[in-house]
Amino acid sequence: MPPGAVTDSPPILVTDPPLRVLIVEDEPKLASLADQLLAALGCQTRVLTEAAEVALTADRWKPDVVLLDLVLRGVPVGRDLTYALRAVTSAPIILMTAQRTGNGVPSGVERLVDDVLWKPFGAGDLIRRVQAAGARHRGGSPASGGLIECGDLLVDDLHRRVSLAGHVLILTSGEYALLRMLAQQADREVPADDLLRTLWGPAFEGDLDYLDAYIARLRQRIEADPANPRRLLAEGRGYRLVSPGVGMRLN
Repeated sequence: MPPGAVTDSPPILVTDPPLRVLIVEDEPKLASLADQLLAALGCQTRVLTEAAEVALTADRWKPDVVLLDLVLRGVPVGRDLTYALRAVTSAPIILMTAQRTGNGVPSGVERLVDDVLWKPFGAGDLIRRVQAAGARHRGGSPASGGLIECGDLLVDDLHRRVSLAGHVLILTSGEYALLRMLAQQADREVPADDLLRTLWGPAFEGDLDYLDAYIARLRQRIEADPANPRRLLAEGRGYRLVSPGVGMRLN
């Protein structure tokens, strides 16, 4: 992540209070560059190098985004730290990893994180991911206090909770925001670029691979057979969430 790339990167639109980013990384050069880059753009940052400090700091400091290395001090910590973080914070977690075995993410962890940055990554990519994750967490999709009903799929917008046939689903903040937007327009095609622009920002327009990865993850949660989806369908230039008798009931 070369320092020179900073001047070519889109600024993070930080409001008051500043966006809080917890950086969990023990590689000094990378941690310092990420810290300086995000701080220069108006973020509040904290850098941790010890796994034992992460969950406690997240619980007390209330970050808006967590950048998490999968390996600290040579020890794989991704699985344990991700579960520990999810117990204390709903903030988006962005994994940072150079591991390329399989998909590079420990089994089960992909259900709890919002994004993955493959090392080495550029400054612009880091900013774009943090900006989008922070905007979602700060209320890019504000709760309306309603219950969106899509058949047996219920989106409880007041408590930011989703259930399917009575079973609560564990979704990342990005997955929740995507499902919520589709559910609000159930049985209608939502253009891919509208989803990308609204949920992740203008910089993501046209990044269909990024959206498709989220769609695939949502299908794993809500489809009986993700390979042959019946609820979440590709249609035209976008996606449609199918719902018999969809409605929205305000509290």
